[in-house]
Amino acid sequence: MKYVLSLVLIVAVMFMTSSALAQEVRHHGFQFRYAGGVGYLIDNESSLGAKDDVIEGLTVENSLYFGGFVVPGFAVGGVVEDHYLHSPQLSVEGRSMVVDPSFHVNLASVGPYLDFYPDPKEGGLHLMINGGVAVLRLTNNVVDVSSNGMNVGGGVGYDWRVRTSDWNVGVLAKLSYSNVDFVVGRNTSNESILVKSLMFSVSYH
Repeated sequence: MKYVLSLVLIVAVMFMTSSALAQEVRHHGFQFRYAGGVGYLIDNESSLGAKDDVIEGLTVENSLYFGGFVVPGFAVGGVVEDHYLHSPQLSVEGRSMVVDPSFHVNLASVGPYLDFYPDPKEGGLHLMINGGVAVLRLTNNVVDVSSNGMNVGGGVGYDWRVRTSDWNVGVLAKLSYSNVDFVVGRNTSNESILVKSLMFSVSYH
């Protein structure tokens, strides 16, 4: 009888140990994430000798993350983000202006990111930061101009594991800031852009 009890005890310890190890390495290896949703963009434009204006409105948000966990719970990689705003609102020194219906704003960025899970065993909550190059494009039926600058961003999200697989679904709230200079002839304008976004995410890790 004691041999049976010993065998049961050994099996139970092995099962508990394997479960604990599986939990410890939950966030490891390759990481992929897609996030999409809505946001709100505010572009403060200023230039020497001209009136300051503000372009703003609701955006469509899309981003792709590819990376890997260097240690459990801490991932690094690269991200591509896109913020699209169609027919925005325009105000010049606080006065609303009529906007060409064909006018739209596209802000894209690419660069490295860091993704940190405070509890790598359980996951769920995670914190992200990213930076890199931003490309701003302003277009309508007549004009198509673009320029590049810098981008930084950060966010907080929460993932829910899909049963026992490596797939997760979650939500992600982000704040991004970009600064871009446009040079047209002898005129230079500065675009200071803030984007607040709320997205649904699907990730694999």
